Amino acid sequence: MKRFVFIAITIILLTLFAGCSAEKTSPIASPETNSPAASSTAEINAAGTSTAEAAKGVVSITFRVTLPSNTPEGPVYIVGSFNEWIPGAPEYKMVRSDNTAVITLNLPADSTVEYKYTRGDWGKVEKGETGEEISNRKVEVKQESLVVEDVVASWADVAPEIKTEVPNGTPAEVSFTVHLPWNTPANDDIYITGTFNDWTTGDTKTILERHGDLATITMAAKVGDRIEYKYNRGSWDTVEKDKEGNEIPNRVLVVDAKTILREDTIESWVDVPYEEPPESEAKEPTQKEKALNPKSVLEKAFPADPSKQPLKVVLVWHQHQPLYKIPGTIDYEMPWVRAHAINDYPYMADLIDKYLTRGSVTVNLVPSLLLQLNDYLDKGAMDKYLRLSFETELSPKDKQFIIDHFFDINPRFVSKSERYSELMKKKNRGEDFTEQDILDLKVLWNLYWINIEYIKADEELTALLNKDRGYSFDDLLYVINKQLEIMGTVIEKHKKLWESGKVELITSPFYHPILPILIEKGWKDDALGQIQRGLEYFQQLFGRKPQGLWPSEQAVDNELVPMLKDSGINWIVTDKSILQMAGVDTGNYKNIMKPYRVTNGNSDLIVFFRDTDLSDRIGFKYST
Repeated sequence: MKRFVFIAITIILLTLFAGCSAEKTSPIASPETNSPAASSTAEINAAGTSTAEAAKGVVSITFRVTLPSNTPEGPVYIVGSFNEWIPGAPEYKMVRSDNTAVITLNLPADSTVEYKYTRGDWGKVEKGETGEEISNRKVEVKQESLVVEDVVASWADVAPEIKTEVPNGTPAEVSFTVHLPWNTPANDDIYITGTFNDWTTGDTKTILERHGDLATITMAAKVGDRIEYKYNRGSWDTVEKDKEGNEIPNRVLVVDAKTILREDTIESWVDVPYEEPPESEAKEPTQKEKALNPKSVLEKAFPADPSKQPLKVVLVWHQHQPLYKIPGTIDYEMPWVRAHAINDYPYMADLIDKYLTRGSVTVNLVPSLLLQLNDYLDKGAMDKYLRLSFETELSPKDKQFIIDHFFDINPRFVSKSERYSELMKKKNRGEDFTEQDILDLKVLWNLYWINIEYIKADEELTALLNKDRGYSFDDLLYVINKQLEIMGTVIEKHKKLWESGKVELITSPFYHPILPILIEKGWKDDALGQIQRGLEYFQQLFGRKPQGLWPSEQAVDNELVPMLKDSGINWIVTDKSILQMAGVDTGNYKNIMKPYRVTNGNSDLIVFFRDTDLSDRIGFKYST
């Protein structure tokens, strides 16, 4: 990417957010960033000698760290924004001598580097003095060489050395009492999940006994144990959060006596945002609450200065689903095209049509998504979930699949339904499901995936929602037929918005391939074929080709410039990490607030660089 030649065009704020579905992961230690910036062009000098003079704009930074006395033997690594937060990378192995370790990195001048120390993976990352999560370390790289002295307080997998009145290993008993948010769904079980059960959610042995807004559990342990844990309601999709809905560090308890009483308070859940209790007395808001109040923000922002140019904002929705096709059939394994085509895709188009009064937004519709959508509508394709919904005679394996997977939905919908919550509890407790249980589960899963606005607009769907249980097979057929009806509006709604000027539509290569890999393997014709086939399929559906393209997974290569230009593409979107690798400091926010022109020979493209952090916040955090 260092061959890219960039010419700044105009200052612009690029805010991009993805519409792909994503799974939550366990909260076990990880770097304090959801989307770390990609590696800079730093070179490593493990021997510790300075090579700052060898390259213009590169400075030699030596990191020397003192390790805890109980650090196990073995390598120590540094990891950070300079290597895409990949722990245990061989070139970032430090030179260790007893309980000290050293490495010298050549880093870009006038940049900010974030980093941590590990012993090879995130399960062995550094922690605080009591084993708590710590923030990323930071160093300001200026124009001169620097020696950074650090101290690791403890490791995630090695309990901090503690002194106890009784010998380590003595059997102990730990009692947890947790205060729940007032708006915690009344039908849900409360779980504690942590190092004691390998972070396994939904473990029936870890269900707390619930008494209104309190829940308790007593567990066996040993003196000297270091326990990390979190509370949830049966999955990571229902894990606890702080008052603002942010991720919280793992809770930590060091067992230093034979009897431990631990009292905790949960401020909110990932799927149930914090709310003030309705019976609470009105209190004077704090300065922080005043500052975060939307009305206060708007009062400060308006009126705008009419002498200044308005801020230009680019919004790009990336609507993508991978190809779930079962080879040799017209059917699909996963249901996510159908699920989002009865919820997000048409409803987002409705919102644009209703509320956008000036300007336009951009929507990327990936060919592999459009292809699957049309297979459902034109060829009668079915996914596994749909096929099993229709099936009346189920094998034990198929029945278990329904029990395991027809809760694959935002848990707030499960909590809203008394019947759905009952069935979730039966699943978690390993109880048998009756035929009516299975039928109700089929209807509830298919019904709750439909956008609530479409349910409210249909009397029969509304009646089924209120019915909540005791469904018939005819009820199921009505829900699925309504799904197909809604799916049939997706393409036409977007086509209408494009024709009206409210939306610019773009697309991606046909089967969503990683184009640079095809090019590096010598398959340039295949890469070009994927681009052209995607554009042709798009034109078949919408009547004309787009001017913009979202490269699959935002992977790019210089060789793509003439390919895309010759195919009629004028601009693309990629990630800010590409800009960083091209030698531009993305730590300076102004550098990603503008598009660039990239050239290769006589061909050129306009490139927008996605603000990764803001994009992921909008798509995966603020959306809850």
